Amino acid sequence: MQVTFIGLGIMGSRMARNLLDHGVALTVYNRSQEPVQALEKAGAKAASSYREAVAQADIVFTMLSTPEVVEQIALDEAVGFLGNMQAGRLWVDCSTVNPSFSRHAAEVAEKMGIEFLGAPVAGTK
Repeated sequence: MQVTFIGLGIMGSRMARNLLDHGVALTVYNRSQEPVQALEKAGAKAASSYREAVAQADIVFTMLSTPEVVEQIALDEAVGFLGNMQAGRLWVDCSTVNPSFSRHAAEVAEKMGIEFLGAPVAGTK
């Protein structure tokens, strides 16, 4: 199973590291390269774009800061990554978003044949 993690901030980097520590084949993407490099040293594959990161993924986790960022990176028709995911794959959004946004994301994903799971987290490291 191939897993991708997009968004490697305080929480995302630790969640991604936990996946690696448990033997998951992991591809990672983040705007800043420092957390990507740290995970790459631990065995993750670094992607050069979020669209590339999801192309072969069975499961995609996102841990992003706002609904606007998720909208741009995942849902945008022109540049969002959903268009690069294979139908039948799973997107797990752990981002800081409200329930109405998660419903919207689920609707967009469903139209593209992608399964969606809203799994927001609270707290910090």
